Amino acid sequence: MAARVIPFEDSATGQNISITATDATPEGCILTAVQNAVTFTNNAGGPQITIAFNPGIFNPITLTQGQTSPSLTLPAPGSVPNYQGSVNYSVTVGTNPNPNGPYAIQLGNGYMVVTVTGTGSNITPSPDPVAIPVGGNLQMQPALSTNKYAVYGSDVDCRQYSPHGEPPRCP
Repeated sequence: MAARVIPFEDSATGQNISITATDATPEGCILTAVQNAVTFTNNAGGPQITIAFNPGIFNPITLTQGQTSPSLTLPAPGSVPNYQGSVNYSVTVGTNPNPNGPYAIQLGNGYMVVTVTGTGSNITPSPDPVAIPVGGNLQMQPALSTNKYAVYGSDVDCRQYSPHGEPPRCP
């Protein structure tokens, strides 16, 4: 009997995210339940960086040039208020008052929660702006609103989410 060859996947290690002066690589990632840890490396070319998370599941991290953060394990979805398995983060480089981002990390099929207040043309989403990784999930709250919100992932990909649970569709 011949054995079937299965490619080896090292899913036990977490994802490293490289931060430059203008970007993060990868900008968005989806982690498996086994691979639920992430580290950040400062490759910004000199200045220190500060990474802030939304929702605030981790305290802000400050790294000097070339430094890698300790491994951060994403908590179980629902264990922290407004956290359902997806977190945004922004990066402040040096003393620049304008952070880069947001960027996104999603755990499994978790989702980013966006809370919407107001009605009609006076709508306020939080967080704003928001990011999800390619193939990621987004949930708009509250479910009682009559408004619809469009989310655009690229020039050719759009999904419209309804707070009433209607299926996604393009306008």
